[in-house]
Parts: sequence; C-alpha cells; structure tokens
Amino acid sequence: MLIQDIKRCITELQDNHYRQMFDIRNNSVKKLWNNLNIVCSFKHRKSKINISNLVINGCKTKDNLEICNGLNDYFSTVGKKLVDELECINTSVDPNEFKQYCDKPVKNSVFVQPVNASELLQLIAKLQNGKSSGI
Repeated sequence: MLIQDIKRCITELQDNHYRQMFDIRNNSVKKLWNNLNIVCSFKHRKSKINISNLVINGCKTKDNLEICNGLNDYFSTVGKKLVDELECINTSVDPNEFKQYCDKPVKNSVFVQPVNASELLQLIAKLQNGKSSGI
C-alpha cells in the first residue's frame, strides 16, 4: 500500500509541476514555448529512443536498415494513403466544386500601383536598423 501512495503522490506532484509550468497567467508566450521545447525535446532527455525491432508487412525484423526503410516507407506514403481513403469516402463530392464560387481567371495580368521616390524613401525610413543581414 505504501508504494501505491508514493506513486500517487509523485503523480500529483508531477501534475502540479506541469500545471504551473504551463500556466498562461504566469508565463509569456515565449516562456510557454520554451517550456514546451524543454518538455518535448529529445536533446534534453537522458535516454534516446531505440527501435530494436519492427513488424513490417506482418514480418518482424531486427535489421536496422530494414527498420529505417520501413519507417521511411510508412511516413513517406501516409499522406497518399489518407488522400486515397478520403477519395473513396467522398466519391459523391466533385473535387472542383469550389470553382463555381471563383471568378474567371485573367491570364497574364498583374497590376502594381506606381510608387514615387518620396513614398519609397518614407517606407525605407520606417524600417528598423539592425534587422538586415548586411549593410
């Protein structure tokens, strides 16, 4: 019973710690993102993720190259597979239906309003110093 009480106490303390860490009233947006990066970042973790085996197409493998290729194949095709599934679900919806709400396109037309030198100088004067990559 003592071990369960200790685990429950630790869990409550962790919950309280993270609640304070991500409390918007006490932190700026920058501090919240910094805390999120600390909690989720792999470089701050003491242990690294190591995948020792993986099931690919029903076959279990321990070969690092096969594991790498299997993960690459999965993550590089997941978008296509989701689109294919959506196409099967939405066969009754015309994918070009949105075009009825658009105006007819005018090819080879771009209009840029002319700017005079004084307007350009005013805009340049408003730029902040020290934000450029060079002179």
